[in-house]
Amino acid sequence: MTYWSTSKLLFVFFGLPRTPVRLKKNIMYRKSYDMFTSEEYQQQLKKPKRIKLAKPVALPKPKVSFKKIIPDDFSKLKYKKLSNIPGNVFNKIIYGVRTSSYRDNLNICLLNGTALISEAIKAGCPVSSIYFNRLQKLEALPFDILRKTHLTHYPDRLLKDFPGKVCDGVFALACKQDAKVRQKIVDRRSAAERKREFSMIPLTLVCNGISESEEMGKVLQAAANTGCKQVYLLENNIDIWGTEVLNAAFGAHFKIPIISNISWNKLEKLVGSQHVYFPSPNSNEIKLADFSPKNEIADHSKSENFINMLERESSKGTLPADMEEDVLSNTVIPSEPYDQVDFCQPNIVIVGKVDVDVFYLAVKARGKDSKSCGINVSTALTEDHSSVLTQTNVLLYEARRQKMKRK
Repeated sequence: MTYWSTSKLLFVFFGLPRTPVRLKKNIMYRKSYDMFTSEEYQQQLKKPKRIKLAKPVALPKPKVSFKKIIPDDFSKLKYKKLSNIPGNVFNKIIYGVRTSSYRDNLNICLLNGTALISEAIKAGCPVSSIYFNRLQKLEALPFDILRKTHLTHYPDRLLKDFPGKVCDGVFALACKQDAKVRQKIVDRRSAAERKREFSMIPLTLVCNGISESEEMGKVLQAAANTGCKQVYLLENNIDIWGTEVLNAAFGAHFKIPIISNISWNKLEKLVGSQHVYFPSPNSNEIKLADFSPKNEIADHSKSENFINMLERESSKGTLPADMEEDVLSNTVIPSEPYDQVDFCQPNIVIVGKVDVDVFYLAVKARGKDSKSCGINVSTALTEDHSSVLTQTNVLLYEARRQKMKRK
């Protein structure tokens, strides 16, 4: 119960002014008042006065020192700060490397996230620069590599307009796979195979017409996990050094030899006498009519690449006499179940788009006394048997199974 001091008086007028009276607050209702009697007022004066407590003072927040959180080795790393530099410096590097022309000119690619950077470093990929917004995030990376790498710190505000998915704010610029890097991968795989730490299958994967970044990344990851010899990418595929493909492949670009932008003429030379396999469009025998529009043999309006190669080979005299267009139209390539194909011999497996160019390559390979056939994988699948990723996984893991069975 609180009381009013004598200075706080309330004058009540009922027509004529009266003497002031003391009022007390009602505890339950703040705005309601009650009058003191003389005895109550004398008793209240005899009560001891309440002691006013001092207001609590807010304690200062302890300052967090990064040196206590980060290990001593990482706190001694030397890095450059972009906080006082305009954001266009960061944008020019990180945003520019997302374009294929910028990547091709400088022979670099962008790695997004410490998990992908760590996988690339473990695979022996040379990393030139690392950009980060928190020093604590670098603890997931090897300290020996960080000490030799150019480090740059950037403020968080530069990530607001960053296109695409940002994993944890750590980016790295790495070297694309050229002839020198490819040879290092081959030597590293050969050394691991001699130590029996790695087993390679004699299969070369050829990607034709894969345009989805997620699908391409998963295909490369499956090729690296199963131990394929190498991967050939034709010109009609998506650029594998884009950020989305790199994230989906999760370091497969640096674990397996990859040759990009191969033309059909160069692929024919690389095939040599190896067997050529490709997913069969049907479970029966494969004919040229299966790839022609409306199943008409004479109509090749959508097979200009095939006709150009046919005329070129005929003019060079390299096309056998029994491969005239009318005879080629009647050529039949067998289709076999995937578990009856011998993948333990050197072979070429084409995945992705199965078109008339693939049929032409298979026919030419059969002319060189090498086995070429379509592979029927629909018997192993209950649904989605036309998916490129599903077909690739079935073929590669079947080849891996045969390799481990004969080991």
